[in-house]
Amino acid sequence: MKYSYFCAKKAGKYLLREIFLKNNRSSSLLVTGKPPAYATCITPDWKRDWYWENNNGELVHHEYQDTPPDSNEQFDVHNGYHSETWFYIPTYDSYSIKKYLKDRPEVKASDDCPGHFHKCYNHCLSMDLCVNPLPMLGYLGEIGTGKMADRLFARQPNMKNLSFVGRFVERLRARKNYIGYKEDIRHHAYNFFAGTGRPVYMNPDVLFTNTEEKYVAQITKLINNNRRFIVALQYILDYYDIPYEFFNLDNDSYSEKFGVTETFDRYASDLPFVDKPTYQDKIEQWVDDYVKKYP
Repeated sequence: MKYSYFCAKKAGKYLLREIFLKNNRSSSLLVTGKPPAYATCITPDWKRDWYWENNNGELVHHEYQDTPPDSNEQFDVHNGYHSETWFYIPTYDSYSIKKYLKDRPEVKASDDCPGHFHKCYNHCLSMDLCVNPLPMLGYLGEIGTGKMADRLFARQPNMKNLSFVGRFVERLRARKNYIGYKEDIRHHAYNFFAGTGRPVYMNPDVLFTNTEEKYVAQITKLINNNRRFIVALQYILDYYDIPYEFFNLDNDSYSEKFGVTETFDRYASDLPFVDKPTYQDKIEQWVDDYVKKYP
């Protein structure tokens, strides 16, 4: 059985791929949050592939035989051994595919993919797990946002080349598709208020210069858009008649749903994506306020 996983932000994408790797199974991830778009694959022998489209419309492919972790401790999901954004070529001393594609002008990666980016989709679907297959329906953009949800509800794919969509709809119909979601809204809200990025909690320019009130309002908007995005995913998969089930990130069994035998604690991947908050009491109050207003 091959699986697809659709979701919004902070929905266990990293943890799920680590679980598949731990069970000697392959996975792929299509990343479109900040242009340019790229895809990455990893197999149980730690062979990695990356794909993107250049400004000439050509598909660019890099591959690298990585070294497996030395021990279970090194592999532990807390440690993020060669994380999902890792790339074997450094950019300004940072081994990041995102920095490589955005900060090296000679790379010239495409934002809207008018050419042959879709030619990597067959390889992505050959993996046991494909995370975020929305580009196979023609959608690029940051998942979990209001803008992306609006695009899905309006059925307005934004990739320049859409000639491939029909055949990949058929491919997705043949897979076991899940939409991941959080039932525990309090925990979900905490992950946003204490989490890294969008905007970074510990950044004083966010917390002080732009005021605490603005920070809380912005994070509240992000959480609500994230929850709405789950409805948008249902809408677009129903539109294409792609079957799916829900995966409850707080209660469902990874073993039962994905056929794996070895799993991590379901919240094990929170740590790499949560800052070490100084103002814990304040975060708890923000979360309390959010849950009261948006149960």
